[in-house]
Amino acid sequence: MALPIEQVSLTAVASTRNNHIVRVCMLLFFTAHTMSAQETIEQQEDYNAFSVGVHLKNMHLWHGFVVTPGPMIATSLEFNSSDAKLTLGVWGGTSFGASTDVTHKNTGETIAAHYQEFSLYSKYRFSDTFFMEAVSHNNYTGVEERGDELHYWSYDKTQSYNFVDVGFGYLVTPNRVLNKI
Repeated sequence: MALPIEQVSLTAVASTRNNHIVRVCMLLFFTAHTMSAQETIEQQEDYNAFSVGVHLKNMHLWHGFVVTPGPMIATSLEFNSSDAKLTLGVWGGTSFGASTDVTHKNTGETIAAHYQEFSLYSKYRFSDTFFMEAVSHNNYTGVEERGDELHYWSYDKTQSYNFVDVGFGYLVTPNRVLNKI
């Protein structure tokens, strides 16, 4: 632990030039060491492993398509590693008010269903410009209303409400990302 500059006491002023140089070097060393320790502490204090988000939205779009036309709430919980290379998260959303009409597969009856989604995602940054991500989308809108049995973690091809996106991305500039899925 570095001592504050005020506590560093130097001996009486020496008349030779070498002593002045030694003092200046010692002062610079203690100043730099104190500043370095403060920067490290500030960096550690700025790091938050977990973040939580809540968003109220008037509608929900995904890849340019309307998922739900009415108001909804979206929540997220995200973990970020201290080196900023790994991100793991959970995202969930549900609509209220407006609904989507679905047709029951046995009765043919049209039933209103509210949007419901629960997704898991991960991202790994190989460098400042190249990353890989995977998202497990689990959209349960109207599953039970259609007469299907709800299986939260099923990826059965006959039930289309769960699927996985895997993508690679390259950051061309801070404002432009190229994704290849």
